[in-house]
Amino acid sequence: MEYAENLKTTRAKNWALIRKLNEGLNDCLFRYKFPDWKSLSPKVETPQWKASPLLISPPRKKIASPGIEESYKDDNELAKNLADYFAYKCHPSENVMILEETELRSSDKNVFTEGLRYYKLVGEALEEIDELYEFFDQDCYVIEWKYRVERIGIRKLDGTPGRDHETGRQRVAFFYWLGRNTTKKEQGLCALALRNRDKNRHVHIRIEQGSEPPLLVSLFSGKFIISTAENVNTSGRRLYLVRGSSQDLCLAEELIDQPIELREQAAYITLHNKNVQIWRGALCSKDILNGARRIADHMARLKSFKVDVVQMDLMQSYTCLKPYKWTRAPRIFRIYETEGDEVQSVHWNKKANFTFQQDDLR
Repeated sequence: MEYAENLKTTRAKNWALIRKLNEGLNDCLFRYKFPDWKSLSPKVETPQWKASPLLISPPRKKIASPGIEESYKDDNELAKNLADYFAYKCHPSENVMILEETELRSSDKNVFTEGLRYYKLVGEALEEIDELYEFFDQDCYVIEWKYRVERIGIRKLDGTPGRDHETGRQRVAFFYWLGRNTTKKEQGLCALALRNRDKNRHVHIRIEQGSEPPLLVSLFSGKFIISTAENVNTSGRRLYLVRGSSQDLCLAEELIDQPIELREQAAYITLHNKNVQIWRGALCSKDILNGARRIADHMARLKSFKVDVVQMDLMQSYTCLKPYKWTRAPRIFRIYETEGDEVQSVHWNKKANFTFQQDDLR
């Protein structure tokens, strides 16, 4: 930079522009000046339902409905038949993540975790931490996942099926989780610090709070907790929403928006007066309740609290909303004049109690 400033002063004077470019963060205008430029930046992918190269979802086929508006003159009748038509034609699929050209699902039996390491962004560097018990919404974290994919279809010499956990090489992937209250600068520093640490250029997966894929949640065995940093030292009641689809795929996220309105298809965990309580809604499934119990037991061990289960109708502190004829989490469609398509959710599962958050729909 000193040489560039000196060059500008002595030769180029005021017509020259000087910009600092860090390795791996190339400016596109600078890069396009070199026809044979080869980028060495790691592959960064973002598994979000909005636009995700890591999610395999059904091909977004436009569903045409020619003439349907002519058959039903009444708006209510037309809306009902359109909804039935889309629900019949569209079949959503569960989240699939593609790493190193391999499709991975949280339910795969041939994927084995061989090691997990955790890091937290402190200043401009990543510091390794022994355990990651709780995510805070104002911090950035990195999870280093070492895994192996077992080959399928291997048979022994006598022709009987065999299993070999050691087939294939060890693989590594990095998830970097960004809290909702982190700044753009902190998010960029986390990505840059991870790039500097990972000399072998493995896959880096960007995860925003609220868009945690089931594969990541499954690495924590149903003990994924997201808390609000500003409430850590509060003496009042803290309330967590438990969402997911099964005991191993549940996470608890602290609620801070006011007013809080509870849902009968959900389970909630509260921390108050050294007690951990589970509030179960009337429509909450056994899978979600079991997931809430596992997380509540984990919280109680961390804080030396007691655990109790309470029916939601005993609560007087919050408004409780009952969904109309609720059987499973909603599916959402975008409808245009003569066609429509389904909005994909990273959380979609037949047993999930929530697929979308309000922020997703803005």
